[in-house]
Amino acid sequence: MSRVDTFLWVLLPYVALTSFVVGHVWRYRRDQFMWTARSTQLLERRLLMTGSILLHVGMLAAIAGHVLGILVPKSATEAVGISEDAYHWLAVTGGMTASVLVAAGIVVLVYRRLAVDRIAATTLPTVSSTPCSCSRSRPVSAPPSSPPSTATATGRR
Repeated sequence: MSRVDTFLWVLLPYVALTSFVVGHVWRYRRDQFMWTARSTQLLERRLLMTGSILLHVGMLAAIAGHVLGILVPKSATEAVGISEDAYHWLAVTGGMTASVLVAAGIVVLVYRRLAVDRIAATTLPTVSSTPCSCSRSRPVSAPPSSPPSTATATGRR
């Protein structure tokens, strides 16, 4: 086994899993109160529908391809008349198709987040210095809506 093979098939899956776990723990410890379930579906649907369908169909195709590749024995493909080369060609073609669908879905969803102003204002970081899920801060790029009041307790300036 070459060093590239060892890196890709032995080390990289553990690096990805570690990154996933450490990233979630770090994010939870850093800004756990900023995690929300606010949906942006009501703000824009067309790009969301297109991107999420592409992403999910691609992911399901990739998962199904791996499951079939693991579960279907070589004797079954030979019994149906599929040669080793044809099996490999079908696997690579299916995998490439799935990866193109996933990549297209990610591109559409990232474009939606960055290009649609209402979505960007809802999902980009806020100015709030104290994390609290009960108060909504204005987006970083938004100017203040009105100057702060200088009224005293009696209501006079």
